[in-house]
Amino acid sequence: MKTNLINFKKALTLCKKQIDAKGMMPVLAHVRLEGNGETLTLRATDLSSTLRVTMSCEGKLDAVIVDHKRLAAVCDAKGKKGTDEVTIALTWKPGIVYGECDTEHPDLKSTWGEKSLCCTLARDHEGPHQLYAGSDLVEWEAPAKKHPPVPEEPMLTVMVGTRSFSLQARRATEFPAIPEFKKSKCGPIYGARELRDALEYVLPAVSSDETRSHLNRICLCDTRMVATNGHRLHLASDLPKIEQETHLPGGAACILKDTLKDALSSITVDLHEDKRSTWTVTSRTFQATLDICGQEAQFPPFEEVIPMEMDAKVRLQGETKILTEAVRMAQKISEGNSGMRLLIDGQVRIFVDASQDSSPSYAEILPLTSEGDLKIVINPWYVLEALDGIGDTFKFYNAGGPKAPNVFYSTDHKRLAVVMAYV
Repeated sequence: MKTNLINFKKALTLCKKQIDAKGMMPVLAHVRLEGNGETLTLRATDLSSTLRVTMSCEGKLDAVIVDHKRLAAVCDAKGKKGTDEVTIALTWKPGIVYGECDTEHPDLKSTWGEKSLCCTLARDHEGPHQLYAGSDLVEWEAPAKKHPPVPEEPMLTVMVGTRSFSLQARRATEFPAIPEFKKSKCGPIYGARELRDALEYVLPAVSSDETRSHLNRICLCDTRMVATNGHRLHLASDLPKIEQETHLPGGAACILKDTLKDALSSITVDLHEDKRSTWTVTSRTFQATLDICGQEAQFPPFEEVIPMEMDAKVRLQGETKILTEAVRMAQKISEGNSGMRLLIDGQVRIFVDASQDSSPSYAEILPLTSEGDLKIVINPWYVLEALDGIGDTFKFYNAGGPKAPNVFYSTDHKRLAVVMAYV
């Protein structure tokens, strides 16, 4: 089977973000390959979602799985005289049965002591055998008794340019079963740029806490996309309406965002039962499909966290660039060791406290329009990510003092972020 090397490496890069290399199941660090003569399909999964990447190829390749890290390393080892193609061939080597000799030939065990014994069987499991005692090869006449069949082991031969590599593979049946979704109805159709911008704004708020799996995903409902980690919330609205609540794991959302860079057309979504969905993106080099499994855990009722704007007691607005530059400077000076103080009392001031005395090491008065009084300590990085993608002008309000949620939003109300202050 032959295919384009550059496109194949791009597909492997996508699969790398999907596999669970540090999980309890080693097979999840593998990628499944299968070629039918015209298309090559790569599959990777972390059990919560499955990625399928389809690209053109020449020749057939039986379904097999191989360690992703080793396959990617081989594809990067292109020689100076290499070509732009990669050739993959599947072969089978005789299986190995361990301990077979100890029972039937006790004299061998006494001869070789405690060394482990194993024999390599011929394909017909009869005839010549090779007996190994540790690393020593021993000539051994096979007994007349026929041994039980031993499965053969797959091997992949990968040719990249002028170099050839052999990789130990595994049977495709060891790969987790691919979920079969019964298509219920077509979901919304998203524009590539529209969906990518929304994902870029919402993704920073996805939780990375493995003990709170219901926060490790993005929730899509109605015309909104939202994510939260318990300390902040990002929301993008005015998207095509989706008929049922759908969840998108954070890792799958990152893959989807990356595939949208070269998307040729709109992105289609198929909705299934139990919050399952299938996302399909067609790019210049391949087609990527994400099958998302549903989750029983409910996403938090985020509407209850966002205070009503009519209840605001403190307001702030102005150019996004002014506040962004001031916050970035405060973050740089604090070096992540402390929060940033935001003081609104007729003027808008930002302070970063010194490490050894009470006097601030940095202070700046910002030319922003304000209303009301407020003094809070807030994470500057959260503020920067809340302002990123919000537009040239931002608005801010607080409805209940230092312990209340702080809301940043765009003038067209398409982007909104809630950031909790330090108490």
